[in-house]
Amino acid sequence: MSIRSRSLLVLAALVGAVGISSPPSAQESDADFHFLFAGRRDYTTVDLPGGSVTTGSLHGIMTVTVDRGGAPLAPEESVHGGCAVFIVVALESETDFRADCDFHSPDEDHLYMVARLDMGDTEVVGGGEGIWQFIGGTGRFEDARAECEYTVRYLEDDDLLIFGRCDN
Repeated sequence: MSIRSRSLLVLAALVGAVGISSPPSAQESDADFHFLFAGRRDYTTVDLPGGSVTTGSLHGIMTVTVDRGGAPLAPEESVHGGCAVFIVVALESETDFRADCDFHSPDEDHLYMVARLDMGDTEVVGGGEGIWQFIGGTGRFEDARAECEYTVRYLEDDDLLIFGRCDN
């Protein structure tokens, strides 16, 4: 079995095990597709008076699971890459999460994304919902644009799973 096939099987197993439900419909856009991201985080947190700051990275594989139009990838095609993450948690439990991402296909075209989360946590079995934006890229991803809602679930051993839904 290929690495890609094993990765997709692990992704499917994680979805079933975690029981992620679909997030609410995404904001108005021309895109109508769903995606999954399975990855690993490497975060460092510094506690400060009044809150904390977390920085680090995410690395993993993203694939489109449903495409009714506007998806940057063909269904079941995968890209891999990473995100630079910056999270500020205020004493009032407000969370400001931003991840800037660069994923690439086997032919080395790059797909750029930005994820934002205003509420949630990074605890195991925790997570939250936010906005995931596809903001272009290189080669065939140059015009990839979509704004999607996503749900993230943090798992044991620094693994995480993201389900995104981009509905027009």
